[in-house]
Amino acid sequence: MASHSNVLAHPLGDACFRTVQHTGTAIGKTEQVGGMPTYITGANQTDPKAIVLFFSDVFGPFYINNQLLMDYYASQGAPSVKRHVCYVFRNHGYKYVGLMPFEMKGFTVLGIDYFLGDPVTEARLKDKNFDRNTWRPGVEKIAEERIPGWIEAIKQRYPGAKFCTVGNCFGAPYAMDACKDDSFVCGSGIPAAVAHPSKLTEDHFTSLRVPILLACAEIDHAFPAELRRRAEDIFVSRKHTYHFTIFSGVSHGFAARGDPNVENDCWAKEECARGIVQWFKRFTSRP
Repeated sequence: MASHSNVLAHPLGDACFRTVQHTGTAIGKTEQVGGMPTYITGANQTDPKAIVLFFSDVFGPFYINNQLLMDYYASQGAPSVKRHVCYVFRNHGYKYVGLMPFEMKGFTVLGIDYFLGDPVTEARLKDKNFDRNTWRPGVEKIAEERIPGWIEAIKQRYPGAKFCTVGNCFGAPYAMDACKDDSFVCGSGIPAAVAHPSKLTEDHFTSLRVPILLACAEIDHAFPAELRRRAEDIFVSRKHTYHFTIFSGVSHGFAARGDPNVENDCWAKEECARGIVQWFKRFTSRP
């Protein structure tokens, strides 16, 4: 258990369990990878040049919001093979608009289900018998125990690929853990990104070994301004490569669960996704 002085992003709170469900058609598939259910999306899944490891919020990788977000990441990156699919940014979020030939891009995205089919759902949130404080320790234990084997299986499956990690809320510490010290992701020299993180300690920032982008909400119980500034001080003292983006007027959860019918929420959600993609492209485009 981290001491209060070492906490840089607080544990899960009410905002982590709120959502607005998005609409769209997911195009990825579900596979077992390293013994873990995994959402996989991307044009080139046999010999991809760049992999994005996606660590989801409490709603899990098979929640439509997260699937559409992963599909969007997969539609970006280095040119790969042609696919007849197109994504557009509309007032309804990442919207699949059907058969429109274009050059599909090169990220292959994998999202681990560390909830093992037991994520938070909108129905569970309405269930008076659902106790999130009882539910949380069990899924955190699964995540901590199973993620290393999952990552190792991906390393063996895609030898030579460049790796990026991204984590939202609940998933942020796992995205950063994969990029510290001598982890294989760290060895690839490729970046991490987190959005409105929770459950972070100073160690996540002092042991990080890759460039990181942090997409933050102005209104955030878990990562308020004073903790963001402490995190920045650590990066500055280490001369670490980092980038903060603060979105005004939005709350914790906006990157995957923002309301597409609220203009500011929709813009922030879309700009956050674009920014993360550009951050990944900046580093994966290097030799």
